[in-house]
Amino acid sequence: MKIQTELMNFDTIDSNDIPEIQLYMDQVLEFFETKLGANKRTDKELIFTKTMINNYVKAEVIPSPLKKKYSKEAIMDLTMVYTFKQVLSLQDTQSLIKALNQIEDEPYNHFRQIEEAILIALKETYKSGAFSSNEALISQIVALTLEASIKKRLAEKLLDQLLSSDSK
Repeated sequence: MKIQTELMNFDTIDSNDIPEIQLYMDQVLEFFETKLGANKRTDKELIFTKTMINNYVKAEVIPSPLKKKYSKEAIMDLTMVYTFKQVLSLQDTQSLIKALNQIEDEPYNHFRQIEEAILIALKETYKSGAFSSNEALISQIVALTLEASIKKRLAEKLLDQLLSSDSK
């Protein structure tokens, strides 16, 4: 499959797609599987499990459910968790979501604006959608992996700087 097609099929969740009504755990799991399922590498992979979500609640990464129902805010936070957990530790994810909530009236919309800008840029970069050879493909995989690794370390350092300036 061409990379352009993959990028076009990269699922995101707009705030308008999130139900206004509160959802039970099974509904939350189904919501994420439906909305983000195309992002999985394999059919066996799960977006979230009950245990994962319970751990995020215990770690205060997302708001606790009320009467076993999760709010729209919790769904938005879980969507950010899904993205951040690919790169950051649970503690760093918690710190970043907390920081976003402190500086933004609508942290999820801010997150989505940044996500959309990145996807647009990537679609432009990979608009041809094909690599001329396996060598070119391997080189691109190495470059993306190195870039991801370097950016991960940079994100961690910047988060450490943010957290140390908050504690002063």
